Parts: sequence; structure tokens; C-alpha cells
Amino acid sequence: MPAGGAVTVNYTAWDTAAGQGRTGDAANHNLSVVADGGASAATVNDPQEIGGGLYRITLTAAENAGEFLTVFGVSATTGVRIIPARWQNDDADLSVEMNEIQGTTCGAGSGIGGET
Repeated sequence: MPAGGAVTVNYTAWDTAAGQGRTGDAANHNLSVVADGGASAATVNDPQEIGGGLYRITLTAAENAGEFLTVFGVSATTGVRIIPARWQNDDADLSVEMNEIQGTTCGAGSGIGGET
């Protein structure tokens, strides 16, 4: 995922007593996001249920600013645990850098990629 854009992330609410995903619990979720090991912040948007204990939250561009991110939280429902979602954003300039390497630095005669 590219950093700095809105993104929708899925996470699970697990009912420890029933041993399965908890449905109908979105209103009880208190979620936060943390980027790059910094301070956590409450999410702006409310989660939505997908089904079978799976939920989604759409993060704003500002919430998705970072390389390594985690959405985590708690449920006010006794025995329900939120399983965090973790991801790594792509470097937005990576494709440009690779094109520059392939087109310029690794041209014919460079000795890279078997060409000499």
C-alpha cells in the first residue's frame, strides 16, 4: 500500500468463550492506529462488520502516514479480543527509483544483469 493515502484495513474480533469470531460487535470497538512505533491515536472512522467476526476500518490519509502501521484496540464486550492488523506501506518513490536504475544505471555495458 502506498503511504499517505486512505486505506481500508480488515481485522478480527475474537470471542474467547465461544472460540470463534464475534458478530454484531462493531459499536463496541475502540480502535487506534500507530505508525512506525510512535504514539497511538484513536481512529477517525467507525468500523463496519463484514461477517463472521471480520470487520473493516477505513483510515484517513493522515492516519496511514508511515511505513509500518498497526490498527489495534479493545472491545467493550467481555471476552472479545481485537486481533491487530499490521502492514507495511510501499515507498511511493520506489517505482521511480527502479525505473531510473533500469533505464540509466543498468544500461548496456554496465555489467549488471549479465550485460557487458
